[in-house]
Amino acid sequence: MRRTQERNLISNHSIENLLQTYYRRKRRIMTGQKAERQVKTKRAKRPVSKVRMQMLRRRRRNWILSLVIIAVLLVILIHYAIVFLSPKARASTLTLNSDGSVRLEEVVDLKGTGVSESELKRGVRSSIYAFFKEHGFGSARVRRFSHVDGKVYMETRFKSLKFYQTYSGYSIFNGSAKAAAKAGYNLEDNFRQVSTKTVKRESKTVKLDKVLTSKDVLAKAEKEDDQVLILQENIRVKVDGKIRYLTDRDTSLVSKDTVDISPENKNPDADVLTCIIYK
Repeated sequence: MRRTQERNLISNHSIENLLQTYYRRKRRIMTGQKAERQVKTKRAKRPVSKVRMQMLRRRRRNWILSLVIIAVLLVILIHYAIVFLSPKARASTLTLNSDGSVRLEEVVDLKGTGVSESELKRGVRSSIYAFFKEHGFGSARVRRFSHVDGKVYMETRFKSLKFYQTYSGYSIFNGSAKAAAKAGYNLEDNFRQVSTKTVKRESKTVKLDKVLTSKDVLAKAEKEDDQVLILQENIRVKVDGKIRYLTDRDTSLVSKDTVDISPENKNPDADVLTCIIYK
């Protein structure tokens, strides 16, 4: 009986010791965690030094600058991709754009000329640079050099038809029939009317109908407020609209908006005025 009581006392005492040990450890852990939180709070409340702030600002500034540079490079790459991948004319072509600007695409065969491609490029760049230096930045610019069917391809942009006329030296007019008469243009050649019917619906091929006198055509153009293009140059011309009439001398219709001007004597400088009336 006495031994049993002693064993119970010993076991109770052991349980109390274990509980005390457990609670002591728990208090220590909680005290440590509390102290750690206090240290973290003190660190968080500690003010950032000026050097650190300057470093952070510098990093932020460099990061923003890098993003801007990357964006600019992407825009430049996209621009050049559009320029070099855009369609090229197969023959020398003068295009009148809706905003009044002019695109000149020249296709030159250098075989047998004795002129190298590098010399041609250098000469074109030099003449364009001298032109916009005299007439202002943006008046003319070389857009690209390339190759078409083994020939050298050059594309030049002019801000207006006036700048193109000044640069090329060719006589050219684009406006109303009334303005053409005031400018002193006297057209005596007959005109051909463009047919409204096409060979195929998907085709760009167009036909020419009856022959009309210049007096009748210009009267109709003035009445219906058509655009009149008059030029003296041996080149393919593309207008911003649908061609309705064109002079029948040394001209051939390529599509609804494009005309080839090619004199029978193959003179590189056309000696007759060509008139194109379009809507």
